[in-house]
Amino acid sequence: MLQISFLGKTRIIQDGTDITARFGGKAIALLCILFLHYDQSVPRERLLGYLWPDSEENAARYNLRYNLWMIRKNIKQDRNGQELLSVSRSSCEVNDRYEYTCDIVDIDRLHRSDSLCMEKLIEIPHTLEGDFMEGYYFKNCSELNEMILIGRSRMEGIRISLLMQLAGYYEENERFQKCADLLERLNRMEPYDEEIALRIMNVYEKQEKISAAILFYNSFQDRLLTVLGVRPGRALEEKYRGLKYAVRQQRVKQCSTDVGESVVEGEASVDGCSAEYVSTTESQATKLTEADMADTTRNGNRPTLIIRPDCVRSVEWFAMADAIAQIAECLGSQLKEIAPAWALAQISRICPELSAMSSLPGEDCLLKNDETMLPVSITRSCMTLMEELAGRYHLKLRCDSERMDQTSQEIFMLLAKHGTVDMI
Repeated sequence: MLQISFLGKTRIIQDGTDITARFGGKAIALLCILFLHYDQSVPRERLLGYLWPDSEENAARYNLRYNLWMIRKNIKQDRNGQELLSVSRSSCEVNDRYEYTCDIVDIDRLHRSDSLCMEKLIEIPHTLEGDFMEGYYFKNCSELNEMILIGRSRMEGIRISLLMQLAGYYEENERFQKCADLLERLNRMEPYDEEIALRIMNVYEKQEKISAAILFYNSFQDRLLTVLGVRPGRALEEKYRGLKYAVRQQRVKQCSTDVGESVVEGEASVDGCSAEYVSTTESQATKLTEADMADTTRNGNRPTLIIRPDCVRSVEWFAMADAIAQIAECLGSQLKEIAPAWALAQISRICPELSAMSSLPGEDCLLKNDETMLPVSITRSCMTLMEELAGRYHLKLRCDSERMDQTSQEIFMLLAKHGTVDMI
């Protein structure tokens, strides 16, 4: 049987023998055009315009006849005596009675089908490798090159649509790892697609890989900010906040199971473990910090602000982001008066809670950094914010350093060394 592949490296195989080398570039292009229009005939005049636009008419017609002859000579009749191409004086087309397989035809038929065959859909990831007519460019054939580019774009769209459907099938059948692998592949193909990003986070959550979901969000947000100068949409930010809340709840259960939790006079503590990790719900965190601010105990006429960030050791910046999120939740719009806009915009890369607070678009407010400089600018922005806060509040940090990510830990230790924050 004849097997033709136009995705990735073009291959023509008949009865197990690779015969691709027998065809020149124009013969490959001719086959490509005909298989793109596999369900219809293509006028000879149109083929001449694609393949030999600058040639004289007689020379172009001769070239077309020659390439049709080369195809007929090298591609045998099938077992039923059918020829691959049906050729008339006015047009050419693929013979629908000829036995063959062609990747772009199979994919197009599957995409158009009203009822998807799951067996064929599962084979799709192995079929959809490489670009359409990869590596081909035809000199002085602008229409042909444009058709190839349009074909690549169309095949990419079909590829994404089918892979999304397959990912949905795996998710419905609780084959979450296969679903995650497909979605990660789609994310590499469409690195700024928020729908794909949200589905990845949902699948990670179903796999109970909360840390991986948070880490992915941070990476995706940084990519949007760095390349496009925009922030993730509301759905992604809400998912991120929900995951952070899930982490808090998990810690609450752990603490409650191990030692029992009590809340007294607006300050959370764990019996017998006052210096250990403390976690509260988001609403409790707000009440807690407001109570701390209203505390009559003063330090140099500054109200005391106790910060209790959650920690996920495997996710860099997590503790710092959570600490700033708690401060933002408590202070609200006051934070804009305390910290410079450029610092808030930089910090919003790791703390989306600040996105709504920064009224300037990313391209106006964000510093122009390449990726290697982002950690430096974010670190300096976090330290600037904390130093400005320390001028108004006595900052106390209570958390479990063993569970804190290294980046946040080093920043907090430096702030403590400078006297900006007290570690309790």
